[in-house]
Amino acid sequence: MDQTMQEQENESDATTEPAVCRDWRVASLTKHFQIPLNSDARLSSVSPNSLVQAEERIGKEIDTQVVATSNGEGDRDHEHLLDLVRVCRISKEDEEDVTGVGIFTPNYDNRGGHPWWPLRFAVAVELPRALSSNLSTAPLAISSFTTHLPLFAHDVLLTSASVVFTDVFLLTEDTHVTANITAEHLGVISTNGPIKGEFSASGSMMLVASNAEIDVTVSGSHDASQENGTFLQITANDGRINARMSLLSTGYEEGKGGKFNLIVSTTNAGVNLTFPQAPVESTMELWAVSSNGGVDVAMHPTYEGSFRLESYEGHQPEIRIGEGDQDPEEKGRTRTVRTTVWAKDRVLGETFWGEGGEKKDSRSLALLSTSTGPVVLRFEG
Repeated sequence: MDQTMQEQENESDATTEPAVCRDWRVASLTKHFQIPLNSDARLSSVSPNSLVQAEERIGKEIDTQVVATSNGEGDRDHEHLLDLVRVCRISKEDEEDVTGVGIFTPNYDNRGGHPWWPLRFAVAVELPRALSSNLSTAPLAISSFTTHLPLFAHDVLLTSASVVFTDVFLLTEDTHVTANITAEHLGVISTNGPIKGEFSASGSMMLVASNAEIDVTVSGSHDASQENGTFLQITANDGRINARMSLLSTGYEEGKGGKFNLIVSTTNAGVNLTFPQAPVESTMELWAVSSNGGVDVAMHPTYEGSFRLESYEGHQPEIRIGEGDQDPEEKGRTRTVRTTVWAKDRVLGETFWGEGGEKKDSRSLALLSTSTGPVVLRFEG
């Protein structure tokens, strides 16, 4: 069980079809792949079967190629199960630019009343160091990275200064995703496992967890010269959401500070949302919704627009204005909050900086709603 083999793949013996994998020998506990990398690289890791429990770590190293290492171990009484495992380099028949690593086993089967013990694998994906010159260091650019790895914990140890992706999609079950990752389009789905870390996107982001919490720091950027806004969605079923969302504008046009569409929703738990940063003159549509849990949203001082607060089962919505809510344009204005409906279960109104004659046209909208629990909208700076 302690023998290790590292095998360098080359053009003559590289496996390129998921259905054709070199046998995983009991004595070969480590599999090592080097994958050429260019700006159009699309990387993938898959393990769709139930006989494997594992972790995948994604980090950066000094090599000029992607290095993927798979290390497996099993209970000595079940070493024969290693004969059933296939570990190989894979590609898609209809997409030649997609390459990656696959781990394939039979699905779990309680044959004859003797259960198979899961085999544990550790998959390490080591990416090249960022490109350097005498003047600056440019982050490594990768077109796509996807995983379909149920039962694999995901630990992504990257920063925007080291690696920037165009598309990222991570999928797992019954374990966690912890990441620091930047992409144009980003998706993470975890069933029965929490999502934590720092996530940045300039086009779209979707973080979805079932039966677990989401605790994240999120950054969404938008080029104000572009018509379509940046879309950010955080959804948890039966799990609390704690999110710190910074909104950034990367371009500038007079009177435009970026456009953002945000959906934050959960069931049977609460939502706690803050905005540490947001551009002046930006447009934001926010839906923060929970059932059987409270909703608490603290706006950035730049927010101007309408709001709708809904809470049932005896909880009257609240609006709180603090002394720390200072004019973001430093014009000495005070925040005006006007309510058009103030009932025991809902509050409708608008907010802006200055007096009525100074009101700007704004299409920003914040909807905070829950079926059971308190709803609080904060302007506290």
